[in-house]
Amino acid sequence: MITPGQYGVDLWAMEVAILLKQDYPHLKCSIIAAYLNPEDKWKDDKKEYFHQIIKGLDYYASVSKQPYEGPWQLKARDDLLFRKTDGIVLLYDEDAGEGSPKFYKERALRKQQEEDYTYISISSDDIQSIADDERYNE
Repeated sequence: MITPGQYGVDLWAMEVAILLKQDYPHLKCSIIAAYLNPEDKWKDDKKEYFHQIIKGLDYYASVSKQPYEGPWQLKARDDLLFRKTDGIVLLYDEDAGEGSPKFYKERALRKQQEEDYTYISISSDDIQSIADDERYNE
């Protein structure tokens, strides 16, 4: 599993993947950040969480070896991630509007049409349905 390592879903998914390595030792976990020390401006508790995640990784690096300088670093990271992966699982809320998830979706769908690239989308409705099922099964 490779993720950009942004705070939120990226780190939560990586936390779960690291736990899954106990049952699936062949699973490899990596974060490829866009720039050096992306957590620098985060609050201390978020930084601590990030550093805990990094300890469980098989690989951690940043595409740019400089602190944040501009959006070109994000584009370079995204280009690398799309080149080096076979697919994407995207948590995407269609109603959220513009932003990175929309860009990822459009790019993944283009890559899926051009080559054998897996695109899996999880919507907020999907998550709500799972939560409802879990509540019902309790």
